[in-house]
Amino acid sequence: MDGNRVRSFFAELFGGIDREPIAPVETFAMTAARDEVKYVYERQNVTQGKLSLGFCTGVSPKDKKDHILDVAVNIFGSGTTSKLFMNVREKLSLCYYCSAGVNAIKGYMVVNSGILFENEKKAVDEILYQLGEVASGNITDEELSAAKNEIINRYNGIFDNGGAISRYIFGKIMDGDDELPEEKIRKVSSVTKEQVSEIAKGFKLDTYYFLCKKEDVNE
Repeated sequence: MDGNRVRSFFAELFGGIDREPIAPVETFAMTAARDEVKYVYERQNVTQGKLSLGFCTGVSPKDKKDHILDVAVNIFGSGTTSKLFMNVREKLSLCYYCSAGVNAIKGYMVVNSGILFENEKKAVDEILYQLGEVASGNITDEELSAAKNEIINRYNGIFDNGGAISRYIFGKIMDGDDELPEEKIRKVSSVTKEQVSEIAKGFKLDTYYFLCKKEDVNE
């Protein structure tokens, strides 16, 4: 579906409604991680650990680098071709799951993982090692291509249903971005390994959370 047709349809549908004055939409994006990492250990009667690492990306919507950020996070921890999935989960079997997600509007990334309690340090070390690999530019052509294809497929599917359209438009309003998916696809396609490496160097650990059992915790 043509995005301009959707825009014209809604403009005609709601154009007669008086919405003045329109309050500006503002949101706060993290610009830097705290000086010292905040560690949170939550002890409960559980049999599996839940590890969450919160990173400041150092990227705000004003930087107009969301396409590079998407590719970097995908290579690092999104999907079945990512470094976290292929290494932390598949190769080393340190977790039940391990993936990274980003909130580009707020400027943070979270790595979530389900692990055995005794694998805490090994899992954290490997997660940080794989992030270092991305930041160092140790990225294969296959990893770069797979990340781009996954993101492009996501953009191509936006206009398949109304819910996806509304989420996309709302997100664009929140970060002041009026680019259509076609332009996003063009930008994603042009992302280089060097750009991914440079943006990943700015990912800084801010918060460390571990849901664990009530005893035998290595803090």
